[in-house]
Amino acid sequence: MSPLSFLQQLKKTAKWKDRVHTSIEVTTYAIVAGTVLMLLFSQHLFAGIFNALFGKTMVLVYLGVFPGALAYLSWSFALSTVQASIVSSFLFLVPLLTLEGY
Repeated sequence: MSPLSFLQQLKKTAKWKDRVHTSIEVTTYAIVAGTVLMLLFSQHLFAGIFNALFGKTMVLVYLGVFPGALAYLSWSFALSTVQASIVSSFLFLVPLLTLEGY
């Protein structure tokens, strides 16, 4: 069975048109999928975590969780309240705001 025919059959059997996902759900699915896929390539992750200093590990956890989670949640909130074309136009401000932080 070719992938295209498989997708066509899946589209016929699944009720994708009846299922509506909110922006928070899609964001959560994207975060979980990205985490799972990244864990597949992290063979030496736990050895590196246990050998690293505690302070440096907490800095990495802070930089990974809080800014990333805040960005995803604010993006999904913006998409749920305003049209995507308007929200995406603000992506051009990211380099400017990044330089402003330095």
